[in-house]
Amino acid sequence: MSGEPEHLHLTYNDIHKIIEASSKKIGDEFKPDIFIAIGSYSPSVPFPRYV
Repeated sequence: MSGEPEHLHLTYNDIHKIIEASSKKIGDEFKPDIFIAIGSYSPSVPFPRYV
């Protein structure tokens, strides 16, 4: 073992940007017919709106 594991401190926005970039890359390279998002809704978290 080589000491403590590396810890990453990511914000919700960091994760959002990573997923957004990944989904664009997958869409460009793989050309799926549909994307299915699996998640949950929490009334305490604002629902993002995309136009």
